[in-house]
Amino acid sequence: MMTSRIKTVWGRASALPLIGLLCLMLAIPAMAHSFYTALTRLNYNSEAQTIEVIHRLAAHDMEAVLSFQEKQVMSFEKDAQLEGLAGDYLIRHFTLDIDGKAIPLQFIGLEFSGEDLIGYFEGPLKAAPQKIAITNRIFIDELPGQINTLVATIGEKTGAARFSEGETHKIVDFP
Repeated sequence: MMTSRIKTVWGRASALPLIGLLCLMLAIPAMAHSFYTALTRLNYNSEAQTIEVIHRLAAHDMEAVLSFQEKQVMSFEKDAQLEGLAGDYLIRHFTLDIDGKAIPLQFIGLEFSGEDLIGYFEGPLKAAPQKIAITNRIFIDELPGQINTLVATIGEKTGAARFSEGETHKIVDFP
């Protein structure tokens, strides 16, 4: 009688650490992505007379945002139209103005690097600008705490800006 009671207590006692370990394992991925960030690079290509835009962001964040937008669960692995939707989203949420004129950006394509999504865009620009007005709303309305960083290179000059909720429009100077 005593043996069965010890087994029952021992069985429950050994299950508690396993349950705790399982809860910890499930909580770690959630804690690992407690902030959201995206990086954008701007480069002026004087030979092609274009401004090149490269966005690097978490692919699963884009999947989540587009799934919500489209009201269905979507993934880059299963949904061919997701690439076009991602390009459209990025064009709508990232704009460049030079001398009061919007620069039309053309979507070139996407590629993946590990868990990151890299989006390529370019727009016509005849001369190197002295300043660029940038609006960057990528994921800011959808993901709380989203912070976007931009690094721009125009010739030998480099400028940077940080975008977040309430701060989605910046001017970067290249004197």
